[in-house]
Amino acid sequence: VATPETEASLLMIALHGTVDHIEAVVRGYRRACQAAELSREACQHAGRALRWHHDEDGSLVMQVRLPAEGGALVLKALQAALEEDDAARDVSAETPAVADRSADRSADRSLDTPADTPAQQRADALLRLAESWLAHGEQALSGGERQHLVVHVDVATLVASEAGRSELEGGPGLAAETVRRLGCDASLVAIVEDGEGRVLDVGRRTRSIPTAIGRALRARDGGCRYPGCTHTRHVDGHHVEHWAHGGATRLSNLVLLCRPHHRLVHEGGVKLRLQDDGAAVFTNALGRPIETAPPTTGSPEWVAARHHSEGLPIDSRTALGHWCGDRLDLDWAVAGLFAQGG
Repeated sequence: VATPETEASLLMIALHGTVDHIEAVVRGYRRACQAAELSREACQHAGRALRWHHDEDGSLVMQVRLPAEGGALVLKALQAALEEDDAARDVSAETPAVADRSADRSADRSLDTPADTPAQQRADALLRLAESWLAHGEQALSGGERQHLVVHVDVATLVASEAGRSELEGGPGLAAETVRRLGCDASLVAIVEDGEGRVLDVGRRTRSIPTAIGRALRARDGGCRYPGCTHTRHVDGHHVEHWAHGGATRLSNLVLLCRPHHRLVHEGGVKLRLQDDGAAVFTNALGRPIETAPPTTGSPEWVAARHHSEGLPIDSRTALGHWCGDRLDLDWAVAGLFAQGG
């Protein structure tokens, strides 16, 4: 949040206010910056949320907000669970009744229970997803096809970000950079169409990162290569030079990134390059290097000596605030920071 333009104002607010004041100002400033600068996809990601509460009868009520590709993934999973439920009902209908259960089934039919509504069936499907996760954990997330999403994108849009089709199948449009992120390690099918959209040829499905290279990549990197990140699970293989731009799918052009940092590299303006020795160098949207945080070592005496050498007069009264109980004008503070930062 702090920049050379806004640092003095933020320090002034911190000195003359409370921790709550500075947190409120920072949150408001971030929202203002997001509204002015973030793309639609970044706003979707920033707004993701899941909330729940228990109704008066004890039922659980949930409200979920997901980015477009995440929402499509959830809908795919629910549809798969619904189809599994349908298959199970078909099997049970064809299975002969067992003698000791025939009376119970006859009693059930006499109740003339109405068929489940589609909404009720989707609720049952969600329960099946929860049961499957608790039973199998993350077994299905290591290797293989993790994301079963279908994205339609024109070649010119994918390669050169030219205007064209770029959308989820049966869903909303996606930014070209989002599609490139999803396509870093995904199954690819080339479809040739004529000018009127008629399919002329469908190629064979190929994988962007073969299993052997993916195994070697995980063995080499061990986890996310982003500076300071320790995530070893939920990581993606990322093409440093994307295959859509001619980058080769080989180990020297791949790194592992966790999902949040993979999004940063594609949609967040972070740049990545590999040096000759294999070291990964990350820079932010302003071109400044992103370094791993240094270890918090050093005695209190060393810290005091460092402050003294840099001319920082820190003593027992430095942390005393100067707030006199005045009411914080949040709109004025955020507007001032936004004007300075812009």
